[in-house]
Amino acid sequence: MEFAVELTFDDPLKYLLRDSMEMLNDRDVTPLSIDEDYEPYLTLLVTRDGSRLHNLMPQSLPLQGSFPVSFIQFVLSPRLDCCLLPLMSPELIQFHRNLFEKLVAEGLQISQEYHPGSWTPNCMLAQTIPGDLLENAFMVARNLALPFTGRVEQIRFVRFPSRNILSTYNFWEEVPPPVINMDIAGGAGNLP
Repeated sequence: MEFAVELTFDDPLKYLLRDSMEMLNDRDVTPLSIDEDYEPYLTLLVTRDGSRLHNLMPQSLPLQGSFPVSFIQFVLSPRLDCCLLPLMSPELIQFHRNLFEKLVAEGLQISQEYHPGSWTPNCMLAQTIPGDLLENAFMVARNLALPFTGRVEQIRFVRFPSRNILSTYNFWEEVPPPVINMDIAGGAGNLP
């Protein structure tokens, strides 16, 4: 089992990203989710050490407020995943690097693909599109009015890939207490 740290976005940007998923669905390309409660996200890092990550998260969050994010390109990955790539802004790069360095300094092992220099941030819209539907995905891409611009709103700690949210932190000028905090060591929030 793996655990991830993700960024979520302000409501207008969430709407644009969810609308893109609905456009894919209208073209018979199954998106990740069209559930009302689904929140698009951008994964910062993944690790297998969930207990350690959970304990390190509050003190490891870089101290900064919300920052802008802009999705500028629609891509199909080699696995035929459909996603939007953000502009690699100085704020996004620095936030990722600062969080990575703080967690690694505490001994956390982070998957290689999430190391600075290897990390390719993206917002996944659909996974493993069948070959006969690729044209439909490209038709959606042509109709997207990119860039989609908004702000990063929250950082959260999730069980990956099941997407169970374990903790959520708002972007404030200082590290806030968690909005949701489940006990990893015992109780209802047990990790297997």
